[in-house]
Amino acid sequence: AVTLGMEVANLMGMPESRIATLTMAISVAFAAVADAIVAPLGVIEPLMWVHPLVVVTDAVILGGLGSIKGSIIGAFVLAFVEVSLVFLIPQASFLRGAVAMVTMLVVLLFKPEGLFGVFMEGERWVKIVV
Repeated sequence: AVTLGMEVANLMGMPESRIATLTMAISVAFAAVADAIVAPLGVIEPLMWVHPLVVVTDAVILGGLGSIKGSIIGAFVLAFVEVSLVFLIPQASFLRGAVAMVTMLVVLLFKPEGLFGVFMEGERWVKIVV
């Protein structure tokens, strides 16, 4: 509720700074637990999760920001493209990340809001009112 409308949450009496602090504390605790689980399994380095983070960000942008359904479908599209490339041309498997990026760029050229996103926030309000 706080992230959707800080002013409304403040008017309803929610302490938004305390909620933001609690949210940050929970996320840091989850990161610490994940680090404690992963640390014995291998070497930990600062850039070890960059590639999965880029792929997940691509899926969210491809599906459309703010759309859970779009993010899931975007992830399936990227996975299909990567697996198809590796299956059809095994010698070019090192290009799977680049092909996923090109797929995202092609979709965004024709549909800048993503597959299921809304072009502008004002457009969403017009759709609700009309």
